[in-house]
Amino acid sequence: MRTWRFGDRVVAEAIMPAPNCRSECRRTPGADRMIAAGFAKGVSTDDILFAGHDFAAGPSAERLAGLLDTARIRAIIAKSFDPDFERAAAKSDFAMISLPDAVKAYERGEYAPPDRWLVKFILEAGPDATSRQPCVELDVEKGRLVVDGMAFAFEPSAL
Repeated sequence: MRTWRFGDRVVAEAIMPAPNCRSECRRTPGADRMIAAGFAKGVSTDDILFAGHDFAAGPSAERLAGLLDTARIRAIIAKSFDPDFERAAAKSDFAMISLPDAVKAYERGEYAPPDRWLVKFILEAGPDATSRQPCVELDVEKGRLVVDGMAFAFEPSAL
């Protein structure tokens, strides 16, 4: 299991593998662009995505929901979802959980690079080079998410 972190308003087209996603990728902020570049190749079964507000906006929301379902991810925990993506993913096997506080707890585990050389290192080595992966446990049946020992409850029937 791996966790992926995206920021606010990441468009669906930037996350999907596509022969020509340059225009959408350019609109995606730098950190999200680096994560999205490796996401399509690296996503696998039981992965968990953390995202900011308005996750997966854009006309390809349905295609992205299908891709994530095919990849058999376990859950997406976001501050909020794009309504089109929410509708498209309603019949998917992964859980969509709107928990802004859990996303904030996950984000606090990120290392903020203070020096120019470290920024260069991160750009060359990738987004996971210096970030600490928080410990994430998810029990969808009991409606419980634990991020670094902090428990968050959600309503399982809302999935």
